[in-house]
Order: sequence, then structure tokens, then C-alpha cells
Amino acid sequence: MDENLKLQRIKLIEDNVAAMLTIWKDLDNSEFVNDSTKVQIVTGLPFAFMNSVTNVNFLDNDTDQQLDEIIALFENRKVPVLWWIGPNSTPKNLDTFLEKREFRKVDEPPGMYMDLNNLDLSSLNSSNLRIELVKNLKQIEDWVNVFSAGMGTPENRREHLLKSQTILKEKEDYIGFIGYSNDEPVTISALILDDNVAGVYFVITKTEQRGKGFGTLITLAALKEARDQGYHQAILQSSAMGYNIYKRIGFEEYCKFKWYYKKFD
Repeated sequence: MDENLKLQRIKLIEDNVAAMLTIWKDLDNSEFVNDSTKVQIVTGLPFAFMNSVTNVNFLDNDTDQQLDEIIALFENRKVPVLWWIGPNSTPKNLDTFLEKREFRKVDEPPGMYMDLNNLDLSSLNSSNLRIELVKNLKQIEDWVNVFSAGMGTPENRREHLLKSQTILKEKEDYIGFIGYSNDEPVTISALILDDNVAGVYFVITKTEQRGKGFGTLITLAALKEARDQGYHQAILQSSAMGYNIYKRIGFEEYCKFKWYYKKFD
């Protein structure tokens, strides 16, 4: 592959992550920053993915100061934070700075890219899984229930998810999907649409319903919607469980992220 093309696609992957953080900025009490040195969101809600930092570009001589100023925001709000270190994050030893501040690495998800002109929907067309776009309160509740079941979300935090999803359904750059098997909500996904790139996020299937191909189908439904809307490029970050599924769909790995996490009580 041409090296310039590879670098362009890596940047698309990183920029869509930044777009994912952007969708939370309309939540009540959110603090959002997008400047030349970072993209960050602090929502105050108890979910690390809603309190995140990415696309960091610090100068070597001010990394300590910049980090401490950013971390103080999360500490003051007493929320968990997820720090995304991507291929273009600087300084290159940013992980060392975070580890000194007691952040711990929790994952290294691959960043993956797909040309939607190569999308094969044959398995989706022959499926009995009923897939709907999330538009009404019942669908929002079902989406949140699948998310919570798959992620082990405590009951007292589900109200935060319901409120955030209710706000997100009004946004043109966010689309939620819910899949039903025999009228039971079993699998979800979401699209983040930004700058001609469709990002697939929150692909989750209830634990007891895994191994039935539902994750593949709900991902294909999101990709079909993106292509129907005129998008030709898709990205995602894969879990270890989903990696081979996404490879079969047509995604290729282009980079890896490092996720660093810290919880402030």
C-alpha cells in the first residue's frame, strides 16, 4: 500500500474519534475543547468514554504543565477519564507521562478502515434479525438496556444513558441502531458521521445472545445506512472479540490506539 494513503487513512481514523467526543458536548454541564493541542470532553457523567482526551499534540517542554491542567478538570469533576493515545499523538512517550500520574493502560484497540464500495450485504439481506434506527423512547430504552447488559452498567447509572441517548437522537451526525430477535432487543451499534467518514461505535450484543452473528448484522446495518447516505469510507476501533468479525466484513487494521484510564472519586 502507498505510504501516503496509509497515513491519510490513519488520520481519518483518529479524526473520527475526535468527532465521537464532540457528540457529547450538548449534554448538560459539558466542557468541550477542540484546539491545536487536544480534543477533550468532560461531561461529569460516570462513564470514561464520555470524559475523554484525544488528538494530543504537546510540545516536549510544556507536556507536564498541559497534562496537569487537563487532568485537574477531570479530578475537579470527580469523573473517570479515558485518554486516547493515537499514532500521531505527541510527545511520542506520552504514555510515560500518564503512567507517572497513575493512569493505567487498559487496552490497545486496533484502528480499522474499510472502503464501503466493497461492502457485501448478502448476509444482512437474508437475516431474520429485525434492525431499527433508534428514534423513539421505546427504542432508546431498548438500546440502553442492551448497552447496560453488555457492559455491566449499574442500574443507578442507566438514567444518565437514557438522557444522553435522548439528546443524541436529535443529532444528524449520530445514528443509533437496535436489533431484535423474536421481539427481544439483543444487539446495538451506532454511527458517527463526520467529514465524509462513517465511524462505527458501541457494537454490543447481550452476553447470552453472542455467537449467533448478531454483531456482524448490526455492524452491516450501520455500514449500509452510511453508504445509503453517500459515505464511502468507514472506520472503527475493534475489541479483541470483534476483530475477526470486522476482518470478514472487509475492515483492515491501520494502526493501534492506547487507552489509558484513571478514576477520580
